[in-house]
Amino acid sequence: MENSKQRVLVVDDQAIIRRLLRAYLETVRQCEVAEAENGLEAVNLLLASRFDLLITDLMMPEMTGLELLYYVRNSPEVAALPVIMLTSQEDEPDRRKAVALGVNNYLVKPFNPLTMKEALERCLPRLT
Repeated sequence: MENSKQRVLVVDDQAIIRRLLRAYLETVRQCEVAEAENGLEAVNLLLASRFDLLITDLMMPEMTGLELLYYVRNSPEVAALPVIMLTSQEDEPDRRKAVALGVNNYLVKPFNPLTMKEALERCLPRLT
């Protein structure tokens, strides 16, 4: 892969969501994409490699999206990493927790493709 490609880590326990996001990110945004099924896998990838954006589901086994977000914001090496959180439940307490932990965007599934596009543009500026 080219070094100039932006790298995105997609974390979701649903393979279909990971595939959809990968397809969009690779074809439309020309990003390099890594995938994880849960927060623990994501932590291992974050420790091993550099990413420009983290997109994570909220509800996952092993380690939730909120726990992953807490880890990211409290780890100096990745604390500034932009994070988009996805959830299938519009739960206001979870949204407030995510905002308090420093999430950049919080999207409810199924999300509108335009909403995702706008979130990506805010978190992942195109390389010039």
